[in-house]
Amino acid sequence: MKTGFRFISPILLMLLSGCVYLPQRGGYDGPKERPQEILDYYKIDGSYSTAKEEPVEIRRGVNHTRLSVETTVGPIVVEYYAAAEKSEELVLVFPILGGNYLFEKHFAQHFAERGFDAAIVHRNGDFKNPDKFFELEKIFRDGVVRDRLMLDYFEKERGKKAFASFGLSRGAINAAVTAGVDERLKYNMLVMGGTEILNIFRSSDQRGLRRYRDKVLAAKKINEEQFFQYIESNVKTDPKLVAPYVDARNTLMILATLDSTVPFKYGMRLRRQMGYPDTIFLFADHYTSLLYTEFVNIGLPAVGESLIPPGYIEAEAISFFRKRFGRSGFSVKQLAFDLFKMPFGVLGALQCASDSECRKDSADGADRIRYREIAVAGQTRLPRYTKIRR
Repeated sequence: MKTGFRFISPILLMLLSGCVYLPQRGGYDGPKERPQEILDYYKIDGSYSTAKEEPVEIRRGVNHTRLSVETTVGPIVVEYYAAAEKSEELVLVFPILGGNYLFEKHFAQHFAERGFDAAIVHRNGDFKNPDKFFELEKIFRDGVVRDRLMLDYFEKERGKKAFASFGLSRGAINAAVTAGVDERLKYNMLVMGGTEILNIFRSSDQRGLRRYRDKVLAAKKINEEQFFQYIESNVKTDPKLVAPYVDARNTLMILATLDSTVPFKYGMRLRRQMGYPDTIFLFADHYTSLLYTEFVNIGLPAVGESLIPPGYIEAEAISFFRKRFGRSGFSVKQLAFDLFKMPFGVLGALQCASDSECRKDSADGADRIRYREIAVAGQTRLPRYTKIRR
């Protein structure tokens, strides 16, 4: 009886805590082909040269080292978590807006303990510098190029052949862009991400973004409308422009229905732009969603059963990576979660079967984006673009 309760309790907890699963919409034919303009704009100019590696710690069989890689876009620091057994797979853990990497290190360690090498590519901090506001698009573009350089490095120097991403909040936004640009980032788990950078800037209640805006207004002596106008006119590195090139079949999204930091509606728009991938909805806001992770248990005493299943996001991530990388593995807890989601999948399939538009094209209404002009090497022009609606 006790064993049976442990098996069904995750399902009961998910029901009580407001977790809902929506499967990928039917009729999806795969991602759009990346236009040459996109590849040219985010091309890797040059490469990396030298890489230094220093040990950090070995914990629970995971070898954590720090890499310092010299590249044509400046030095790049990477936290590398190598699992006990060597593999040809790597999960890139994309950083959130904060700079201490506590969340990212938690997830990277967790993945590596379960056999998946993980790496965190440090951001250089230019985004937070209000004096560099008028370089915002270059900063965002260089971030994508830095990610691609590290894909090169791990592919050529570490023998990695299959790549996945895990992004949380700002990390999910960045992961969506890099995955849209580089086909090597094939499997992507995006947690509380969104699209339309301008609208996120306008409506987010994130204190860090508000402080950044206020500092820019003071430093550049501009008003709020000029701040937003500059972003609208110049920032093109945005998930909305590359989301159609991400394979929805190999994507899992988790969205918080009460999220006002990366507002929920922009997460839903990203889902539509990508082609409606599998999506899990948590009845939580941006911060209480952390109750669905094991991170909140760090340093806290065990509290037994809870209305919110701790470690749920980690469990879904491990299940996702195992399936996509073709790994074996099983946990009773994950089986319970999968059984919970099964009826939603059946209902989704039945709904699609009765919906001609769903069968025809799951991405109806999505914007198709084409760049008209792309920055030329050695120049500082930014791309202009138009939306072509079907």
